[in-house]
Amino acid sequence: MASRSGTDLAGTRRAAATLLAIAPLIWACESPEEGRTAGSAEGAPSSGAIDGAPEALRVAIRPFLWYAPLMIARAEGLFEAEGLDVEFVQLRESNADLPMLVRGDLDVTPRPVTAGLLNAIARGAQLRLVADKGVLVPGECDVVALVARPDFLAGLGAGTLDGRRPRMSVSRDATLEFITERALQQLGLDLSDFETVYVPNASRLEALQAGTLVAASMSEPFLTRAIQSGAVQTWIGAGHVMRNHQFSFFAFGEDLLRNRRDVGVRFLTAYLEGVRLLAEGKTPRNLDILQEALGHDRSTLQAMCWPTFRADGSIDTASVDRFQVWALEKGHLDRMLMADEYLDSEFIMRAGERLRARQAGRSEPGPR
Repeated sequence: MASRSGTDLAGTRRAAATLLAIAPLIWACESPEEGRTAGSAEGAPSSGAIDGAPEALRVAIRPFLWYAPLMIARAEGLFEAEGLDVEFVQLRESNADLPMLVRGDLDVTPRPVTAGLLNAIARGAQLRLVADKGVLVPGECDVVALVARPDFLAGLGAGTLDGRRPRMSVSRDATLEFITERALQQLGLDLSDFETVYVPNASRLEALQAGTLVAASMSEPFLTRAIQSGAVQTWIGAGHVMRNHQFSFFAFGEDLLRNRRDVGVRFLTAYLEGVRLLAEGKTPRNLDILQEALGHDRSTLQAMCWPTFRADGSIDTASVDRFQVWALEKGHLDRMLMADEYLDSEFIMRAGERLRARQAGRSEPGPR
């Protein structure tokens, strides 16, 4: 399939400007139900629906490929086409987003499901999971994997450690800890068989090369760099352990859930368009966007395993519940939540309907 050329991009931007110009007319014609909050008679209309000004959204982001559909959506003017002024808020720490979302300093955060998120909801925080943002699938490459030194693997024998407790780096992220534990169980081992420590992503390869670690969980881009160094081998890929496990999601805060539901729908519509464009693969245009956004050299981007996202953005509650069972057993979770407590599926359902209606009305294909 052809990549987006400069001419295509210019056309996309002109289309975005046209949509912005007619947006007030489109929104004015929407059903009164469009602004309603679940469980309420009517929702407050957002300011953009009244005066046509772009709706401001603050969205958490980190410099990883898991955020690629958002980066593509911004580069291609898809947020602007939906009447949105999206500010990407760069986060250094993976869990810094949750208190910001609770306070209203963020509107949207893409994140793994964690005990902290579920406990916050159980304690009354107005947060909900609304869409998919990453699925583990088995394939020729791994986005997340357990890696180990070749000498360790050669001496492992039949899956026993003979009483030794070699050192392994385990992520502080509970979701990755959950995946790592499941991977070890499939190998006939347990986390208790190792001395577990936390080594930051950027330092894990050095520790493995030095022999201070024998194994570590890794994700891209660190995974590709480690394998290319020759210092480690893939022990087992997460997609082979937890096939089609959905571990990352979009969460919305109270303002979108209660007051600006139409804005949340438009945001997810642009996101789904970004997923569609990313699914075209390592095209020159996608590589250009992600090279600029992530700062990786082109050869690394081409070598990396790119993550998988559900085309319809739907949430697999079985994946959430698998994590809940594990977190409850570990004492991390207050209680199991029912799906209707942590999930609001209306946003992604309406975004899909909006996207399909738009595509059906096109006389020609979209940006490409």
